[in-house]
Amino acid sequence: MKRSLALFVLFLISNFLIIAQPKIQIVGGDTYEWKRATPKDNPLTGKITIKNVGNQLLIINNIIPSCGCTSTSDYKKELQPGESTTFEVTLRIGGYSGEVTKSVRIISNDQDTPTKYLTLKANIVQPVDVLPNRYFSFTDMRVGNESQFNLKIKNNSDKEVTLSDFQTTPDFLHINLKGKKVIKPGKDIELIVKAKPDKVGRFNCSIKFTTNNPDAPTIEIFGSGDVKESALYNPK
Repeated sequence: MKRSLALFVLFLISNFLIIAQPKIQIVGGDTYEWKRATPKDNPLTGKITIKNVGNQLLIINNIIPSCGCTSTSDYKKELQPGESTTFEVTLRIGGYSGEVTKSVRIISNDQDTPTKYLTLKANIVQPVDVLPNRYFSFTDMRVGNESQFNLKIKNNSDKEVTLSDFQTTPDFLHINLKGKKVIKPGKDIELIVKAKPDKVGRFNCSIKFTTNNPDAPTIEIFGSGDVKESALYNPK
């Protein structure tokens, strides 16, 4: 009899513990989508609301973005049953192009979902795009030898775009485009990047130019290289 009573009490306690617990909910769903965005919209921001739909205190231990391009504002760390907190999420789209997906981890004392994932989505439309992307890396570089990397600049808009004011750094970096270049809608031109370094070591480089498209007034491309010694090169 006593054993049966003890088991019954244990059953009640277990059920109470299962029923009585905090529960996290992202209001509006676990995905936040900006849909179409252009460089002039940078950075993208959105309001995210978290609600405690359980019946015990919800403690939000941490909110962690998946990368450096994403950040969040302050939030209330303890939510009573039925209580909510709203924070701002920021996505810096920079040189991104096309479909972009990022995530934010929300860590709490929800026993069923201790780590909740918020998915961020955006379709970044670059009116003037750099292909394959805005970062390039030279390979197998040797002191005194010229290396080359080919890119394309594409006009995704429905109007002609004019490129001008081309700038490169460092001094040993050169490109084939000078003056003003016009790209028709839907067309592209080749950007040939050449470098002839005179010393060993890693370097960073950049290419910058302006366009007459108001949604992309300035385009910047970044690159790097690791230069090794060459038995054939003697700067003296």
